[in-house]
Amino acid sequence: MEQRTAERLAEARTVFGPASAKVAANEADSLVLAAFFRATGGTDWVDNSRWLSGPVADWFGVTLDAAGRVTHLVLRENGLVGSLPDTLGQLAALEVLHVPGNGLSRAIPASLARLAMLKELSLWGNRLTGAIPPELGGLSELEQLLLYNNALAGPIPPELGRLQSLRRLWLDFNRLFGQIPPQLLDLAELTEFFVDGNNLSGSLPEGLPRLEKVISFFAGGNQIEGPVPVDLWQMPALENLSLAGNRHTGPVPEEMTDAAGLTRVLLSGNRFTGNVPAEVPRLRSLTTLDLSGNLLAGPIPESVGFVENLKFLNLSGNNLDGEIPSSLGNLAILVELDLADNQLEGALPGSLGRLSRMERIDLSRNRLSGELGALLGLQRLRQVRLRGNRFSGELPAAFAFMPALEVLDLGDNALEGSPEVLFGRRTSFAHVALDGNALGGTLPQTITLSSRLRTLRVQHNDIEDLPDLSGLPLLDSVNAARNRLTFEDIEPSLARPMAEFLYAPQDSVDTFLSRTDTHVRFHVAVGGSANMYRWFRNGELVQGATEQDLVIERSSDVAAYHCEITSSLVPGLVIASHPVDSDADPTGVEALPEVAGFAAHPNYPNPFAGHTTIAFRTANRTRVTITVYDALGRVVQVLQDGLLGPGSHAVRFDGSAMPAGLYLYRIVAGESEAKGSMVIYR
Repeated sequence: MEQRTAERLAEARTVFGPASAKVAANEADSLVLAAFFRATGGTDWVDNSRWLSGPVADWFGVTLDAAGRVTHLVLRENGLVGSLPDTLGQLAALEVLHVPGNGLSRAIPASLARLAMLKELSLWGNRLTGAIPPELGGLSELEQLLLYNNALAGPIPPELGRLQSLRRLWLDFNRLFGQIPPQLLDLAELTEFFVDGNNLSGSLPEGLPRLEKVISFFAGGNQIEGPVPVDLWQMPALENLSLAGNRHTGPVPEEMTDAAGLTRVLLSGNRFTGNVPAEVPRLRSLTTLDLSGNLLAGPIPESVGFVENLKFLNLSGNNLDGEIPSSLGNLAILVELDLADNQLEGALPGSLGRLSRMERIDLSRNRLSGELGALLGLQRLRQVRLRGNRFSGELPAAFAFMPALEVLDLGDNALEGSPEVLFGRRTSFAHVALDGNALGGTLPQTITLSSRLRTLRVQHNDIEDLPDLSGLPLLDSVNAARNRLTFEDIEPSLARPMAEFLYAPQDSVDTFLSRTDTHVRFHVAVGGSANMYRWFRNGELVQGATEQDLVIERSSDVAAYHCEITSSLVPGLVIASHPVDSDADPTGVEALPEVAGFAAHPNYPNPFAGHTTIAFRTANRTRVTITVYDALGRVVQVLQDGLLGPGSHAVRFDGSAMPAGLYLYRIVAGESEAKGSMVIYR
């Protein structure tokens, strides 16, 4: 309805009559206007220039004829309230009553039927209630009856079928009920027939071709049922048709393809069965085809790709199967493609890369697979929605280079790689959803360049680092739960309240272990500035163990130790460490000695086949470099090179693609240095 309102505002002409001559207004008309001013809150109108304070000919929105009679009363979107007074029916010369987009309420006065000269009655976009007065059927000169978007109720009066001059009938988005009166088929001059968005029922009337001049027929959003009458497609001037959101049944009529003048066909949200008509290329003028939300089955016909003027294609919410036909790449001017919520499968056809005018594509919740390369060259794309498929491969960096892309939803697929590739530069992203994939790595600090970002969904991945998001001015909804984030990742982003910031739960962190001849040290690293620690042995709380490190005496008993960490600054999140088996006895719990400077812990696990974590602690803000070497001293990878603040840190090294063998690492933190070795096995 909002789109229709915008269209109406754009197309509705501002109606003014010829400039009023400087003549005295008819006294009776002046009194009617004064009563109208008082009844509709005139003192609070947006513009009430010169009303009741000068010649009527100068009153804003009023036009007089040479005899001083009111011919036009035009006050669109002017803040009128209250109700239309019955006395308006006394403006005997009135031709145009145009007061849409206001706050008028109560019923339409039946006295308006006395306006014998009235050509345009425009009351749309108010709060009018009650029934449409059947007396309006006597307005023999009426050309426009525009009552769209009110709260009118009751049946459509059959008397409106007597309006032989009527060209535009807007009764849509009210609360009208009953059937469409067959008498309306007598409106021989009608070009626009809008009754959608009501509670109309029954079936469409037979004889619709009698409406020989109707260009737009909109009867959707009702409870109209049964098959579509075959003769509807014989309406000679029909271009725009909407029966969306009704209860129509049966197959999509083959006769539809005989209506050569159709440009827009909206049949969504019904109960149509069968297949998508293969004959649609016969509709050479067709720009919009919406068959979504029905019960259509079978494959999408190859012939759909040969509707040469098609701009908007929506087949979502059906039971369509098979592959996306490669012929869709022939739709050279296609702007929007929506095939979501079907059972389509297979890879994206490479021909989609030819749709250079595409702005919106939605293929969500199908069974599509493969990589996303077919879409990566479409520079006009503003919305890409591919959620709930089986797409795989690396997350494409090319999305970051699409200048118009605002919405990117790749959630619930099997994509790999790091989200870092999307945020290495300033982007136009407003909404990004990457949740439910197999992404790892980090969200980089450069995400703060995406100043238009409003929504970020990265939950259910394996992401290890989250930068401070509090500086993004529009960001109001974040879900980063079920990753590998710790308190140091989350705390900074809480500095600015958001409407939604979900961060719990998170995956467990590693428990690091080191030992001497007499003691065992357990260590966890989660960052943060307001943490609370609780250590457990075989699931039982170790009394007094409330520090980041636990140092206890060695023993011959083997037990599993883990830590649970909370933070007063990050409510609702408990981070647990992975249990580690050790021959240690908690009866000898020792206080952790104060560490004044730099300290490093052996990497854990070691040996390892996939990844290991190197943990260390810095006392001050300092530059830290971590370099990994092979057994010959050659640099394999630089894991860290930059400034880090004071506290505990953990850096992961992924060795899954490295040859088995011995590797060395070196940590340089300011003037301090530590070295270690690790073994990758296969």
